[in-house]
Amino acid sequence: NSIEYLKFLNGARPGATQALTLQWQVNGFIFVNSYIGNNTIRVADASAYNDTVMQHESGHYAVANFSASDSPGGVHHLTDCNQDLRLAFDEGFATYFGQSVRRHFNLSHPQLYVKTTGAPGSGNLDFYFDVEDELPFTCSGSTSEVTVYAALWDIVDSAATNDSSPGRDEPWDTLALTDVATWDVMRNYIPSAVDKSVEDFWDGWFIQGEGSSGSLAVVFDEHGLEFQQDLAEANDDFLTAFQLNNNGIPFHATYFRNLGNGAGTSDVDFFKFSASVGVSYKIETLRLLGDANTSLALLATDGSNVLLLNDDRSPGDKSSLITFIPAASGTYFVKSFHGAGPGIYGSYDIAITGGSIFLSGPGVAAAPTASTPLLTKRVLVDTGDSSASSSVGQFDDFKDSN
Repeated sequence: NSIEYLKFLNGARPGATQALTLQWQVNGFIFVNSYIGNNTIRVADASAYNDTVMQHESGHYAVANFSASDSPGGVHHLTDCNQDLRLAFDEGFATYFGQSVRRHFNLSHPQLYVKTTGAPGSGNLDFYFDVEDELPFTCSGSTSEVTVYAALWDIVDSAATNDSSPGRDEPWDTLALTDVATWDVMRNYIPSAVDKSVEDFWDGWFIQGEGSSGSLAVVFDEHGLEFQQDLAEANDDFLTAFQLNNNGIPFHATYFRNLGNGAGTSDVDFFKFSASVGVSYKIETLRLLGDANTSLALLATDGSNVLLLNDDRSPGDKSSLITFIPAASGTYFVKSFHGAGPGIYGSYDIAITGGSIFLSGPGVAAAPTASTPLLTKRVLVDTGDSSASSSVGQFDDFKDSN
């Protein structure tokens, strides 16, 4: 079925040098399903009937032959919402591809990925997940394979999909586009991208002229993929800096500047605020989403001289924090820019708190903290990390060696 799906996408079956091999034997002591390169899927001993598992691996085969990947590979977890950006895209697309095979052939419940234990008898579920509603795993942003496969799935599924709710789709998802459009981006744009991720898929979609920008933005936003300008744009230098209050109430911003066709480019944000001499101020970024690795520079009243810099708030925390006490009253500037890494987009909140000027009490928003959780559209339900008899939460079958 995977090969027939590729025939549908490409107009012809893969060539003789691209023949797909599934390698399996009884008691082979292979415990991980993986695409091992050389057009070969190595099937674990207990997975002879796990078609969705093998179809996921066939997604890697499809990318290896007709697109490209920059994934570092390795073990990955569906419960990990902060994966390497490139790994998240590669794994998310492989799952999307595998489930799309089922949808293309109108097989029942194409949105369900199911792995069994291989034990005798009926059932024997090892784990499952749903690419339509993200259960039982929920993340938000571009650093999760869950959000990648869910967003890609929403592009092409429709009310007609033979899933758990035939005849209905989410009210916010008005897209019902073609598999060919998605494959056009993967085959004709992604190979030219650097550090390939869902950010590149977004840009490639519009560079390839696939359209539907408004509806696509709604779907991607629902999954925390905010590839659009924030309300402060264009604040690209200190002369156009956006005014922030020093009351601790966060402003939501993105590292994305629209080129005019829906595709984007890197973005630098400038903010300004009024400060009084001798008052302590805290400038911080919070609720980083996607690959928003923030860096902050506090600029003097001339908008040029750098007073303080901060990249990471602490080891392992990519948010930023600057505290300072001005020697003179005036308008100071903050430059916010994306830190080094494989991505250039992402969204974040920025807040400034100024000593006694910060307000509190009924009707006033509470000051944000670095530990404030991300707002996601669904609650995470993870039932398996502590199970000794199940691989739920670990998912060795998601380990790649390519």
